[in-house]
Amino acid sequence: MGVVGLWNIVTPLSKTIPVYELRGKTVAVDLSCWIVDSQNAGPDDGSNKHLRAIYFRTMALLLNGINPVFVLEGTAPVLKHDIIRERNQNRKHNKNEDKKGKKGQSQRANGGRGHVFNNVVNECKTLLKLIGLTCIRAHGEAEAMCAYLNQDGMVDGCITQDSDCFLYGAKVVYRNLAFSQKSGLGCSVEEHSMDRIEKIYNLGRNKMIGMALLCGCDYGPGVPGVGKEGAIKLLRAADEKDILTRLKSWKTDGSIYKLETAVAASKNMSDEMKKLISNELSIRKKCVAIDNFPMQELIDEFKIRRGQVPTKIDKWDCPNISELIKFMEKKLKWKPVYALLKTCPLLIRWYVDNLYHFPSRVTMTMRNQICPKEIKRVRNQQSINYVEIEWVLSEEFGNLIELEEEEHENNQRKMIITTYELQDQIKKLFPDLYEAYETKISQKKKPRKTCAPQSNGDNLIQPSKNFKQRKCKLHDEKDRKIYEFFPQKKRINCQKDLNLSVNSKNALTQINGVVEGLFNELAEEDFATDVEEDSMEMSLIVGKVCQCVDKNKKTDTVPMTAPVVEDKIQVDNCDVNVSLNKSCDSSDFDIPYIPLGERIKK
Repeated sequence: MGVVGLWNIVTPLSKTIPVYELRGKTVAVDLSCWIVDSQNAGPDDGSNKHLRAIYFRTMALLLNGINPVFVLEGTAPVLKHDIIRERNQNRKHNKNEDKKGKKGQSQRANGGRGHVFNNVVNECKTLLKLIGLTCIRAHGEAEAMCAYLNQDGMVDGCITQDSDCFLYGAKVVYRNLAFSQKSGLGCSVEEHSMDRIEKIYNLGRNKMIGMALLCGCDYGPGVPGVGKEGAIKLLRAADEKDILTRLKSWKTDGSIYKLETAVAASKNMSDEMKKLISNELSIRKKCVAIDNFPMQELIDEFKIRRGQVPTKIDKWDCPNISELIKFMEKKLKWKPVYALLKTCPLLIRWYVDNLYHFPSRVTMTMRNQICPKEIKRVRNQQSINYVEIEWVLSEEFGNLIELEEEEHENNQRKMIITTYELQDQIKKLFPDLYEAYETKISQKKKPRKTCAPQSNGDNLIQPSKNFKQRKCKLHDEKDRKIYEFFPQKKRINCQKDLNLSVNSKNALTQINGVVEGLFNELAEEDFATDVEEDSMEMSLIVGKVCQCVDKNKKTDTVPMTAPVVEDKIQVDNCDVNVSLNKSCDSSDFDIPYIPLGERIKK
């Protein structure tokens, strides 16, 4: 519906927003789009599914604090009759479809609207009036009236699936309204802003009308052979104010032929400019071949207003619950009890909103009929706080429905309705009820257990002021620490535990076990890996110590026959002078240096 390919162009610039962001706004709704969506949802089973779809969609808008204004279709333009006939002829593939096409043409003969469609619109109009909403009859297309209301500032946006709304002058269009819950609290919608489209794509209202002339729309077939990509290249390079005049001048302006010759002969012109001019010349040749291009009737349809536009929008009026229940029971075959449960949330929402904003509109009779009973819980839905509240309806609502014998016992339970209302409104309107809810919640919270004071003989050890009150078990002497379950190596102090003298000749024999234990705990990183003056001698000493340790596994002492090489080893902060007796000549030390880490690996 609308301009061919326009939605594919502007959709990437849209924003998907939750419906609650439209709270407090007034929107114009194209009712015919909702009717067509409901009829295309599945086969017609005679259950009036269009009424059910429109009721729950409308309820979702009202529960989110949005004021909808429904626009009904008027007399379709003559231009649209011709394009509808062409579409019906293209759909004829067999005799059955041919009969349906002829039937559709006969239905469109009277003002472009069939009597079946008009009956459906009248049923929806009756339903909306029982809900208490305003319905406006358009002079022509419904999307045109929605755009006029938005252009005049009477509404904040338009809800429609028709892209023609932009061409009629709409500023904000809402599309693809989605519902995730029957309560209406989890809805989303696509927001298309004309300002954003003009700023990013350089595509304004006049250029969109030019695109309708080139690519086609509901009022014209367009130019054969012209696609949306070529049209967009032409329109974005042109000026917004002069684009329509430029299209009209193609048949009378002879300078276009000189431009074609100049492009072919020019060498200083950029390739991008040549492509733009070539694209325009190609489109121009296709458009000049059509006698009535550009269609002035199409331009006038979008540029000239037809009929009067309302200057005042009525507010949501109180729903007529008694008549609404009868209507649902007759048209949708709802049981009276079910109809009451589905319609009362609308009445309660109207009651709360008007009691909060316009208390004078709520009569004392209404206040006596609807009484809040109890707040069940606070619920956060899409960053908005609601309260789940129970309402008690008066006996007058019970008289509206005829209960069966089995339902008489549960009559009292049936007169209790649960709804979700804004927390701020309920807190202000019913402070005592909200205070009772907070008291109830605070009583349910269990106090934290505190640790009892420990007894130390006759004195009690009281916890300090900064002591955290938490669930914990006090320390018991019988409890074992976690590190007690693992074996611990006792650190040996050489001078204290072994009674070693600093210059003892048998020091090496006595500390063999100590050195072996210390050496086993060393890592490769503890030793130098580069050849340095200080590290070479130490590496040799450690290597000789290892040889002595291996020999001492069989013998208790180490032979002391070689010259003594003294070095100072520090173990547990205890300095011990260890004398190493070499059992070989000094030439044994003239060996190539091998880092200790590589020795260990071997």
